[in-house]
Amino acid sequence: AAVLRVQLKKLPQIISDLNNTKKYIMQELGDISPIRYRKSKELSGEVGTSIILEFEKKEDAARFLKFNNASFGNRLQMFLLANFGCHVYYNCSGLVDKVASDGGGFPWKYVESENYSYSKGSLPYTDDILERTVGLKLPGKLNELQKQAIVIALRFIIDNYLRDL
Repeated sequence: AAVLRVQLKKLPQIISDLNNTKKYIMQELGDISPIRYRKSKELSGEVGTSIILEFEKKEDAARFLKFNNASFGNRLQMFLLANFGCHVYYNCSGLVDKVASDGGGFPWKYVESENYSYSKGSLPYTDDILERTVGLKLPGKLNELQKQAIVIALRFIIDNYLRDL
């Protein structure tokens, strides 16, 4: 509790640093059409832990990641949202297996149809978005040189991707 109390006091600055890093990188990159930045509906609640890039087709996202991996491996920590662990509905075993969160069967005892599935493919519109969206994790504390290096690396990947269209 003592450690948490100290960390909570630092939280506003941590969030501010993350958001400033995200804004800096996006401003430096500017318009990256046909790639789009994911829009955030609630900017005041944003915690800039990642930059999310949306592509027209899943093949475009895969090609973009191919350029990243060939040039930088996993040093930029990019990922396809479809592979983002338990943040994706079909990777949550409690949801897919309909495991009750209490001894009384909640919330599944309130579902009218027990035949509904949360396995991959159950939400095709969501699956489509996840398969054509790439995330870039942003570290919590970056100096100016590190931010510039990320911009240069992203610009390199984006330029190669656009040349290959």
